[in-house]
Amino acid sequence: MIQMDIHLFKEVLCTKLDDIEKRTLHVLHQLNDDEVNYRCNEASNSIANLVVHISGNVDERVRRGIRGSDVTRDRDAEFDVLSRTRDELIEITKESYQIDKPLSE
Repeated sequence: MIQMDIHLFKEVLCTKLDDIEKRTLHVLHQLNDDEVNYRCNEASNSIANLVVHISGNVDERVRRGIRGSDVTRDRDAEFDVLSRTRDELIEITKESYQIDKPLSE
């Protein structure tokens, strides 16, 4: 069995998450409120849905799975019709990727 140094694992994970956060923020800054909430049909998800879903995924996988923090998630609600401003989604994204900082309660 290969044992990865926990510090190396954390560094790799943080580097990957930083990259995902930067790319997500880059895209969000190019869109307006209507564009982030657009759904081409009832079966489709908006960008807002996907950002909220990814935030829930990061919380569940990193904060609960790795850090052992209590996380409450309503995954089904992440796909409900919702409306968020671009700025709200930017804040959700920034908050999601702050894995080294204490959780805001």
